[in-house]
Amino acid sequence: IRFLHSALAADGGERLGPGPDFRGDLAALRGADVLIVFAEAYGAVSFDRPPITAALADARTELGAAIAASGRQAVSARVVSPTFGGASWLAHAAVLAGVDTRDPADHALLLTTDRPTLVRHFATHGYRTVGWMPGLQRPWPEGRFYGFDRIADADSAGYAGLPFGFWRIPDQASMARIHVDELGGSFGEAVGTQQARSSPGSSPASAGDTSASAPTSRPGARAETAAARRAPRLVVFATVSTHAPFAAIPPLREDWSRLLRADAFSQEEVEAAAAVRVSWTEPLPAYLASMRYQLGWLADYLAHHAARELVLIVIGDHQPIGTVSGPDQPHDVPVHVIASDPALLTRFAAAGFVAGLTPPQQPLGPMHELAQVLVDAFSGPR
Repeated sequence: IRFLHSALAADGGERLGPGPDFRGDLAALRGADVLIVFAEAYGAVSFDRPPITAALADARTELGAAIAASGRQAVSARVVSPTFGGASWLAHAAVLAGVDTRDPADHALLLTTDRPTLVRHFATHGYRTVGWMPGLQRPWPEGRFYGFDRIADADSAGYAGLPFGFWRIPDQASMARIHVDELGGSFGEAVGTQQARSSPGSSPASAGDTSASAPTSRPGARAETAAARRAPRLVVFATVSTHAPFAAIPPLREDWSRLLRADAFSQEEVEAAAAVRVSWTEPLPAYLASMRYQLGWLADYLAHHAARELVLIVIGDHQPIGTVSGPDQPHDVPVHVIASDPALLTRFAAAGFVAGLTPPQQPLGPMHELAQVLVDAFSGPR
């Protein structure tokens, strides 16, 4: 038994193959916070199937406008996910460990090893690392493999509102909590009250921060002030509101501070969303509604709240279920890098990304190779 444990706890060697070369640094980031959003069920069909593309066109236009108005640019590509329609954890592991996880047995083996991860790479270079996983509703001891300083699950993420659908915590509410707890942001007076109510171990980034009362002359200014006084963040956020069957879609909140309070949503709003018919055989309308919600809160966050130096990476984890995707679809998913630093984006362009939110038809390669692309793009010198 000891021999078997020793074999499993090694680096996975021959079966898992080589991982990324993590010898680089993070100099190209210049201390910027990095937010990786694993966008649930955000697949390439949202670009490839004309009915879906047309239905999401306005929401994508609004996101593009928000990116431009906030002084940012976007570059995009496709990668090939190790999974289709579900099993998001395989995609998370592919990016964060840089290992091919198409075989679930390889994923299981990976979590028993001591191989380096993108998370530990950031930690080595002075970043506080946070896994924001509101879909986790039970213990996840395997998560220790990644090396996060904090894992916020459904019970410890600090959501004070009514449960909204099966996954309980709407994505915009999660983003609001991330902004306050980890990215040094604020939405007004209500934030201080909510930080006092945060669950034990939530470690709000602004607790005891003398910048908490700093005036905000422009969107994201307070977050930038706080960022200058703390360790930079790597936050990995796995969204849930676009999970099949794409039901109980919450309304977007213009007032983000309300999402931090117990009255984030009224009982009437929760009941109205729950009353919308769920269909596993004709789920496309619900999928489109959930995707508009996701693109909507991303646009609003970038336009009004995100610190200008934030580096946002949006990665589709897999294509939506087959009744949305249609027959004979590939495993392709989009990747967007959104940032205000043109020099950083030039590095991604050199790796095959193109300007804008529409990725080219040809994927860069399998998803696990994206890990090396990220490491190389973030490494100095410039």
